[in-house]
Amino acid sequence: MRIVGGKHRSRPLYTPKDKNVRPTTDMMRESIFNIIQWEIKGAKFLDVFSGSGAMGIEAISRGAVSTFNDISKESIALIKKNLDYLKEKAEVYNQDYKTLFLRLKNHNKKFDFIFLDPPYGKFDLGDILEGIFFNDLLNDGGKVIYECPIEEKLPESKNFTLVDQRKYGKSKINFYQKKERIALLTGSFDPVTKGHISLAEKGLDYFDKVVFGILINPDKKYLFTLSEREKILEKAISTNPRFSYASHDGWAYELAKEVGAESFLRGYRNEKDLEYEKEMQEYNLQFGIHTLILPAQENLADLSSTNVRKKLEEGEDISQLLPENTVDLVKDIYSRK
Repeated sequence: MRIVGGKHRSRPLYTPKDKNVRPTTDMMRESIFNIIQWEIKGAKFLDVFSGSGAMGIEAISRGAVSTFNDISKESIALIKKNLDYLKEKAEVYNQDYKTLFLRLKNHNKKFDFIFLDPPYGKFDLGDILEGIFFNDLLNDGGKVIYECPIEEKLPESKNFTLVDQRKYGKSKINFYQKKERIALLTGSFDPVTKGHISLAEKGLDYFDKVVFGILINPDKKYLFTLSEREKILEKAISTNPRFSYASHDGWAYELAKEVGAESFLRGYRNEKDLEYEKEMQEYNLQFGIHTLILPAQENLADLSSTNVRKKLEEGEDISQLLPENTVDLVKDIYSRK
């Protein structure tokens, strides 16, 4: 067994005497690192079931910072022997994976790649993935790489998506990434206000992205047309790449499914608002969609699109009610009506 790339290329590695330890083959290691070659330099790499340590050492050879773990003391000794032979240093743990994950979480450790090659048939991938997710061990954009027999049926995961799969002989390599958590914030946005943006910004503490859903009600009279509301909203959210918008002339739950949102994001300004939102929270559960209800920012509690429209009609100042970058646009559009 040899290192196949990087600064230690062609250097041999000590191999396990235990025939039950099954190192990833040179060919598979080369294939995996060819796939991630543009991401590996400087990356943090965790090998959870390290065995001989070949995967983590391959990562080190290519410029990564590796962390090793194995429950076997014999494997730990072998990993340290290979690291000493190459004059490399790394963190090496001797834990079961659940204890390891908790320990890493307690030390605020996160990784760009987490490699899983457990003994075939002895661990549940779904449990391992959930452990990675709930201990928050994977950096944004990071990947979990899982090696398993080609016939193994992969579990569904509510928090990870299978983004790539490669087959090599009797084995397959599976690449997972965290699913984006998306919330849908619905409204008429006639026009969008500072209150809407403030609520969406709070939502980013809980979700990866927030989608503003412009709902179209043919029985409702709007001050701004749909295209005008879209233009104003697009300007308002242009400075935050985690915001987007979509328009829909049907039910809110239909739009949620269309944009992949797992939850509605709602705000309340008073107790009456809160009671209504709680009722809607129960209603939306029948469609499998949760609702996060957050209080309005205190100094924006009295702000609404209705207030903005009223001030526009009375010729009053609206600059404190709207996102700063939309004030001139709203005034310009309104002046041409």
